[in-house]
Amino acid sequence: MRKFFKDRLKDFLWYIGTTYVPVVFIIIFIIVAANYWPEHIWGSTVGFIVFTIIVVVTIIWKKG
Repeated sequence: MRKFFKDRLKDFLWYIGTTYVPVVFIIIFIIVAANYWPEHIWGSTVGFIVFTIIVVVTIIWKKG
């Protein structure tokens, strides 16, 4: 029973870490980019999103 809950908790944390954490980082980056370099917000945000997707896919690929 303990192993079951431990595995479910591990799966839940993996889900949160690979879905919600990158989204929160992207939102924080958009806020920072809007405050410090508003003229380059689209290019820097797209670059950060692409970088974040590459990192998340790489982490998932190595785990899977």
